[in-house]
Amino acid sequence: LVADVERATLERAIAARNLVVMSDPAKRQAELDRIGLSQKKIDGSFADLSALLSKSGDVYDAHRKQLQSAMEVESRYAPVAGAIVKLSMAGQKDAAIEKMTNECIPLLAEVKRNLETYSDENKRTVATTVSALQAEASQARVLILVMGLVAMLAGAAMAWLIQRSVVVPISRASASVRRVADGDLTQTIESSGRDEVATMMVDLSHMQQRLREVVGTIRSGVDSVSTASAQIATGNQDLSQRTEQTASNLQQ
Repeated sequence: LVADVERATLERAIAARNLVVMSDPAKRQAELDRIGLSQKKIDGSFADLSALLSKSGDVYDAHRKQLQSAMEVESRYAPVAGAIVKLSMAGQKDAAIEKMTNECIPLLAEVKRNLETYSDENKRTVATTVSALQAEASQARVLILVMGLVAMLAGAAMAWLIQRSVVVPISRASASVRRVADGDLTQTIESSGRDEVATMMVDLSHMQQRLREVVGTIRSGVDSVSTASAQIATGNQDLSQRTEQTASNLQQ
């Protein structure tokens, strides 16, 4: 939009100069129409810029001030340009040239300076905005990296917890089952927690205790049978001795 204002301002100035130096009515009318068209472009561009900046934040305060300055100079330039047109159309060429030289050209230069200042301020704001966006993008990248690292650490911690709470107890339970299968009923089976593995360890401990009781009962029965067998063997031996003694007595 600023570039549109600059082009339209230049076109208006050229048309005004041509209007002063030309004498052909048709060409003068064409330049007069060109001045009117350029003025509409300038007014429309200024209106669009004002509407755009009115919706912007505080960061564009400097832009608004520069635009107001340019519009204020334009408000002083337009009557001068109109007076030059009137003098030119009235055939007062020298007066028109004098007014163009003394008033129009300085105002035109001031308008140009204000527009250039506005454009420079806009470039600075864009550069600042780009730098801020780049800084935010860098911070976002760092944040993503940190979050990724935290996720990796959380995953490692979760794996360690699973290893400790599931895999290790299951390995202990498996070892205890193998020892029971090998006939070792003397081990102490410990369980902690309230999960399924802990429940399995409690059941395994109960099973071992019952097996120990059964084996103890069988052992007691075997001991009783052994004692009874020894007693019967002793009685049989005594009986055999008495029988032999009796037979010897009878023979005598």
